[in-house]
Amino acid sequence: MKYTRTIMSLLFFTLLATATMVLPLADAQAAPPYGKVTYDPSMVYPGDYESDVAYTRYPKSSWRQGLNGTISEAIVCQDALKSLRQTGLWRGNFGLGGTCGPLGEPAEWALGNRLNFNEQFSAD
Repeated sequence: MKYTRTIMSLLFFTLLATATMVLPLADAQAAPPYGKVTYDPSMVYPGDYESDVAYTRYPKSSWRQGLNGTISEAIVCQDALKSLRQTGLWRGNFGLGGTCGPLGEPAEWALGNRLNFNEQFSAD
């Protein structure tokens, strides 16, 4: 009986110690680090910018609407569309009709949705 109680106590403390090490790891894997918010292109972020419109700027200037219409209507350059749809950002130039333009000094482009995200979460 004396050994059974000792074995049971050791087993209990071993399980307790294991649980206190495993549970925090499971919680840490389930949630992103505190304060870290990443842009999700499937969400619409409210704000002053139209979510599906492309805005442009040259370095250190203000954002302004760069093309008429939504990105689906105004842009046919596949590289730009892919980047804008995935990250909300693209650097480059457009040619006539939203085609891929000349290399030159690239402008910065952002979806209104990304700009709204940036304003909400102070990203980038």
